[in-house]
Amino acid sequence: APKYLKVRFTVPEYLADPTPNLAIGKGERPERHLNLLQWQIERVRDGLALANITGRTLILPPMLCTCDRWWYLFQNCTNGVLTLPFVCPNDHVYLEPVMRKPEKMLRYREHTFLRQRREFAKRASDPRRLEERAIRSVARLTFCEDGDGEGRCAPTPVEGIMTTLPGYVPDPETDSLLDAIAGDPSKDVTVGYGSLAKHVMKALEGNEDADMLVVDGLGRGLNEGWDEGMTPFGGFDTQYMNQVFHKVTKWIAESWCCYFHSMEDRGSVPHHMTPYDKRRGRKKNVQDVKVDTAVES
Repeated sequence: APKYLKVRFTVPEYLADPTPNLAIGKGERPERHLNLLQWQIERVRDGLALANITGRTLILPPMLCTCDRWWYLFQNCTNGVLTLPFVCPNDHVYLEPVMRKPEKMLRYREHTFLRQRREFAKRASDPRRLEERAIRSVARLTFCEDGDGEGRCAPTPVEGIMTTLPGYVPDPETDSLLDAIAGDPSKDVTVGYGSLAKHVMKALEGNEDADMLVVDGLGRGLNEGWDEGMTPFGGFDTQYMNQVFHKVTKWIAESWCCYFHSMEDRGSVPHHMTPYDKRRGRKKNVQDVKVDTAVES
């Protein structure tokens, strides 16, 4: 049966606030909104990488938007009737025709997938279909720096304005299973900030058969004061694999169009997933890792 992975995060309040975008004039760049999307895209990057490493299918997280997709046509980021913020349609964020290309080898489902699967199973004439589509077992992986002194790290709360909006779909089935394994060292595992793929796989030993892997602790990013640009997940084990992954994912996010200040100052705004850099993957106070900065062939 397919195995799934989901990442949980709460969008920082300062990014979720649509107020600055309400003052945006026609053709201006809504910088707060662009920063919000980039922050979330980095979480998706981590989810796709971890799904690749663990052989799972990523359930794409819901994404928050504070500006209409075609903002340059309108004043104040709306089309006149749109309420900000809102849950982004997929085509506001992703180039799905590119993501679906076989050569990309990206395994993902959109964020309402589990609910749709359950609804389909309920309508099936064979009751076994419901059981086949149930999430029966979970494991949790948390990226954490210090914890509570005994190796336990707090879960990532799923809260904030995102959870109050039309289009947001909760997942009570997985949440209840997570409650049941909380604190179980064999299923509720942690890794240090900056951990690489090999550290993740070692921590997850024995959980390969879990129907769902939930990843917490990815809520910080490159723009939030990390030393030398370090992020919670440090990437793959070699610089070569980091570069391969970046090549696959670089162009799967939408470029937002367009801003127009003048004939000389105009264009679109691409959202590229930031490449991993193995040379800055882990802090010095976490288990030292021998780093080879050469690109492997």
